[in-house]
Amino acid sequence: MKKQAVTLIALVAALGLMIGAYFLVTKLGGEGEEAVTTAADNTVTLLSVDVETMTAMSYLLDGEEMSFTVENNAWCWREDKSLNLDGAKFYAMIEGMMPLTSTVKIEAPTAEQLTAFGLDAPANRVTIADGSGTHTLVIGSYNSYNACYYAAVDTTDVIYMIPAAVAEGFVYDVYDLLAYDALPTITAGKIDSVTLTRGADSTTYTYYGSGNPDYYTDTFKWFAARGVETPVAVSTTAGNSLSSAVTGLAFSDCVSYHAAEDAAKYGLADPAKMTINYRATVTTTDATTGAETSTEVNHSESILIGNVDPSSGCYYATVEGSSLIYLLSSASLPTLLEPADGFSLPTQVASVNYNFVNKITFEAGVKRLTVIIGHDAETTYTVGGETVEYSKLSSLFGAVQSLVAESTMAESAPDANESATPRLHISFTFNQGEPREAELIVTPYNTNFDRVSFMGRDDQLISIRDTEKLIELVEAYK
Repeated sequence: MKKQAVTLIALVAALGLMIGAYFLVTKLGGEGEEAVTTAADNTVTLLSVDVETMTAMSYLLDGEEMSFTVENNAWCWREDKSLNLDGAKFYAMIEGMMPLTSTVKIEAPTAEQLTAFGLDAPANRVTIADGSGTHTLVIGSYNSYNACYYAAVDTTDVIYMIPAAVAEGFVYDVYDLLAYDALPTITAGKIDSVTLTRGADSTTYTYYGSGNPDYYTDTFKWFAARGVETPVAVSTTAGNSLSSAVTGLAFSDCVSYHAAEDAAKYGLADPAKMTINYRATVTTTDATTGAETSTEVNHSESILIGNVDPSSGCYYATVEGSSLIYLLSSASLPTLLEPADGFSLPTQVASVNYNFVNKITFEAGVKRLTVIIGHDAETTYTVGGETVEYSKLSSLFGAVQSLVAESTMAESAPDANESATPRLHISFTFNQGEPREAELIVTPYNTNFDRVSFMGRDDQLISIRDTEKLIELVEAYK
């Protein structure tokens, strides 16, 4: 609202307010009689709005009238009654009018005073209808000395001064008043799966908090599958990014309230669809005993995602079935929607959980070492029919677990004499996961790397030094 300059007459009225114990300025009698100042015994009530019986509201915003009505107990914009508006914001606008009071009243103001107080061409006209009738609050210029506005109700026969917060509360355009779709609050451990669909292509990421029961290790929590393909483990870093992307989803600004009409403009005519399946805790209270019961309930949320907004870097998005288009923010969302090259697979070669292993056999050259692992009351290790302490095997087992691919076949070229003859061969018999039998095979690749094949992957390269360390440990065991 534009704050107009206050003339000398306005300053005199303001001074009358501030000096003494709250005075009322009242012009008595007809033209030519003096203004008499009397002590203010009571606060003047300009207007008292009954929020329970309100039926309409209008005000000026940038010279345009914003007009609203209450229909079926909900606020509606007269220009588009299909929109879902936030009723709490309407109540916030009139909070200072229940009732609206003043300690300054100027009766029968002159034309000069109306001009001085900005009421000959008001900055705003707020009209409110409730059970008592329809009333218009006419708002004039700002008095910076008192931080108040000059105002009148229905007519300008009496001028009052009202708090700035009341006068400046009517600044909402329709975007400010929209009731946004609420995205659910999801914690990482409660996510079950996330499915991304683009046209005919679909990728599902599934989360296993305790590890995938069909996999040979519980190291990896996230698994990904395209369509009906067999799920593969996703790297821990990528899994954390996925969790962050989902838990960090938030709508900021609404950019359109006509999703059907503006879909193409925002890349939502053929959007990516993110469906999140998650669990939420619902607490119910027994009406008789007052006891509370908490239950986990399955929920699903689908979000349609379009183009990137160049100014904010956020995605245009909408909730499936909503008429609103928003800016959707999440720091990790681009990683999920636009992966550099397929799934981010783990760099760990064989992150084996030995609690899932019954037998492991190492073969290096002519040396062969077989370890039987028992999982009864205590874990036991048997080599050549004799029970041994874990300490004799810990370095060897640890070296297998710590194998990390330093490159892939796509990044390094093989030597001309690349050989398929294994340098190291390790066989596993698992008691959990599929397959129950698996082989880790290390073959020469080039002067720096050996090639590893394990659990369906054969594109990883490990350092020759790591291979040699493992071979030395196998050969040194006695």
